[in-house]
Amino acid sequence: MVVVDSNVFMYAAGAAHPNKIASTHYLHRVAKREIDACTSVEILDRASDLLEERLSLYARDVVHAATCFGMRVREICSYDTDFDCIDVLERIEPKSSV
Repeated sequence: MVVVDSNVFMYAAGAAHPNKIASTHYLHRVAKREIDACTSVEILDRASDLLEERLSLYARDVVHAATCFGMRVREICSYDTDFDCIDVLERIEPKSSV
């Protein structure tokens, strides 16, 4: 079992960085259950704080984005343009999906 620290989530969801691709790939492997990993509420809370500071996202938006990431969902239906700064998540609006 591996504990995943907040910085892995931060790099995966954040802007371009040398650790972004590796972090994203690692979390995809965790999601596919190729790696036995866990985290804690404290770690996720810290990741939320860091992402909120760096991406100007509210904590609830970070939780929504992390949920999408964990479920391997690539789209979120929302009018909230704050999600547009997360390059691994495509925001669609109800009118664009009709």
